[in-house]
Amino acid sequence: MKKQFRIIISTVRYNLIAFYRVFSLTSFALRFFLPFMTMASAWILYCTVFGSENLKTTFSSYSSVDYLTFVIIGQAVFVYIYATVFLVGRVFYWERMGGTIEPLFLSPVSRRAYMLGQVCFAMFNATIDFLVILIVGTLVFGAQINHLNFTLLTLGITMTVISLFGVGLVVNGITLSLRDRTNTANILTSVFFIFSGAIAPVEMLPEWGKIIGQVIPLTYSLKIIRGSIVAGMSITDFLGELVSLVVISTFLLVVGFVFLTRMEHSLKLKGEMTVF
Repeated sequence: MKKQFRIIISTVRYNLIAFYRVFSLTSFALRFFLPFMTMASAWILYCTVFGSENLKTTFSSYSSVDYLTFVIIGQAVFVYIYATVFLVGRVFYWERMGGTIEPLFLSPVSRRAYMLGQVCFAMFNATIDFLVILIVGTLVFGAQINHLNFTLLTLGITMTVISLFGVGLVVNGITLSLRDRTNTANILTSVFFIFSGAIAPVEMLPEWGKIIGQVIPLTYSLKIIRGSIVAGMSITDFLGELVSLVVISTFLLVVGFVFLTRMEHSLKLKGEMTVF
């Protein structure tokens, strides 16, 4: 256990040094371009196009929070998707590009511990983005966060990270096998963005869209996290969502580790580890 912990800490430390040694304020700001533009678009639609009162009446039947708060929280939580599919999901792709994948896979380093270190670093970055978006969304765009159940919020984010870790493992296996850098990540990001309830309640989707939403872990995470800012809501109100998250997370983690292990074995067997 001590050895595994050292691997995780070393991986996080290495990534922090590599990432922030060449820190650029411009690059940091660009991370917020898409979520800020989405929030601004929602604000314009809410205040000028649809009329806030009309939308408020219609939207209240689908969500316990108002439209702007709904979208802003969705954008804040969605940074964890980006961290999963673009950072964690391409770890071994960049190892291959850097010429370090063979030494890594030949070493006795635990793959699980190494990937846990990668996801810890990615979630550290994502949490910074989450807080920035939430603060800007509240102060600039008017998200109504007057109450906060910190325990429920922490539980929701923790379950989000665990479930998305499984997604990142699966994406890693796909990038190894297909030599794909962006297509898989872009497709998954779009599917999650549309069908998880990030910008509109899943209940407003057509029936086939609701079915897709039911197998996406972020759907349940968003309900829990949004519920954490509603007065009177507690963990007992989201037992169904928590059970669904546990089931989906367990499935994704098992599939992710098995798929990644078999893909590594297959590439070693065929001598295709570094072949493009």
